Amino acid sequence: MATDTQLDLWEVFIQPKSGNRYAHAGSIHASDKKMAIQNARDIYTRRGEGTSIWVVPSNCIIASNPNDEDMLFEPSNDKVYRHQLFYEMPKALKIFNHEKPEALYDYALRLGDKLIGTWASFG
Repeated sequence: MATDTQLDLWEVFIQPKSGNRYAHAGSIHASDKKMAIQNARDIYTRRGEGTSIWVVPSNCIIASNPNDEDMLFEPSNDKVYRHQLFYEMPKALKIFNHEKPEALYDYALRLGDKLIGTWASFG
C-alpha cells in the first residue's frame, strides 16, 4: 500500500509593493506555517519581488460551484443603495478631487480634527 510522503500543500500570495493587492504566486510544500513562509520566501521572492507573503493551507481554500453562478453573482437590483452610483458626491468634493487634489487632503484633515474634537468632548 502506497502512502503519501509529501508535506502539506500551501498556496502562496505575494504583495509586490506596499499598498498593492496580493497575487497568487504558486504552491509550496511545508510541514507547518513557519516552514511555509520560509519556503515561499526562498522560492517566490529570491530577487526581491515582494514586500509581504501570505501562505494558506490548500485544504482551507473553498471554491464556489460554477453551477451556482446565478445564485451567487446575480445583481441585487432591489438594493440599489449597494452600488456606488446610487450616491451623489457633493459638488465641493468634486471640485477638490478634480481641480485641487491637495485641497481634498487638507479638507479631510480638517474634518478629521473636528470629529476628534467632537468625540473628545464626550469623554
